[in-house]
Amino acid sequence: MAGDFLDEVHLALQVGPPRGDADADAPGRGLEDVALEPREDVGRRDEPFVQDFRDDGRLIEEIARHHGYEKIPEGRQTPIAISAPSKAERVRETVAHVLTAAGYFEAVTFSFTGRDHAVRFRAGDVTAEPLLCRGTTLALRESLLAGVMECLRVNRGAGEAGAKLFEIAKRFIPVAGHDLPREEQMLALASPDDFASVRGVLEAVFDALRLGGRIAFAATHGYPDLEPGAAAEITLDSEPVGMIGRTTDEAAEAFDLDEPPIVAEILYERLVAAADLEPTAEPLPHFPAITRDLALVVDEAVTWTHIQRAVAQAEVPELESLEPVDVYRGKQVPPGKKSVAVRLTLRRPDATLTHEQADEMQARILAALAAAVGAVLRG
Repeated sequence: MAGDFLDEVHLALQVGPPRGDADADAPGRGLEDVALEPREDVGRRDEPFVQDFRDDGRLIEEIARHHGYEKIPEGRQTPIAISAPSKAERVRETVAHVLTAAGYFEAVTFSFTGRDHAVRFRAGDVTAEPLLCRGTTLALRESLLAGVMECLRVNRGAGEAGAKLFEIAKRFIPVAGHDLPREEQMLALASPDDFASVRGVLEAVFDALRLGGRIAFAATHGYPDLEPGAAAEITLDSEPVGMIGRTTDEAAEAFDLDEPPIVAEILYERLVAAADLEPTAEPLPHFPAITRDLALVVDEAVTWTHIQRAVAQAEVPELESLEPVDVYRGKQVPPGKKSVAVRLTLRRPDATLTHEQADEMQARILAALAAAVGAVLRG
């Protein structure tokens, strides 16, 4: 270890012999030149301007100070090994790029907050008491949204009512019977935009990580601080990874916000693990597609996720895409119903699709929709 440290000193300052010298491994070899006596208790020197010598960098700096900064050769290039960014770093850069391009600013907030704020936006199945900071009224946050909502309040008070914020950090979930919480890396964001806009931003993040086809949104009532009917659980490969929704009036008032923002919080570590950052190329299609626009009358309770699942049950391999177009409520639609316009894109990879074949595929899809969600074509 002494030889390794002396190598670092020689590399940084050219003080002491290089590693190849005969006595280079001898502890303290070369330090006599700078009037420093080798000592095992070097980390306990009582000098007010140096707090801790156990760090090699601080000790090297102290050697340089004693040796004399003017004696250190100038212009010497220290070799630097450049490593490729890790997957986690690439994911963070990608996520931050998408969010900042959408007008979001990154927030950095404290892990401790007031007890009442600490339990905000916890899932309804979490019942353990929050973890308090001894001797204070502060507690570890169970959601990043506690700090992000506070930042929204400060920004609105400063006249920035349109501020949109995000944060990537840890939350701390108390576990009954355990002294330590469960720590989870999260992505949280809050915005005054409407639900569709914020969901669109999240979908852009998922698409940038090549996760779009594995993500689903489903209505949820599992978060007491989110407005019923305006909240959704986010799943990745059918496993819950987060939520999005409009805060209740009561939750907004708890942070002194006049207007409830749209918020979202996602298990960021799951995004890192699942992200596919390697681009892939698909060949251009050789044959034309046929598109069909359908106006489906369904119950108000039917969601887009229900429609997607029903169409998937039709098992039409030629279905290239299914897209929502519009939602209509009016005179031609019975009470308690809505008309959902969807667009089907059909294509065969090996031949030109005929209209008769497209009609048959459309009929199969309509039959699956009728069986699953009671959908009928609007006349």
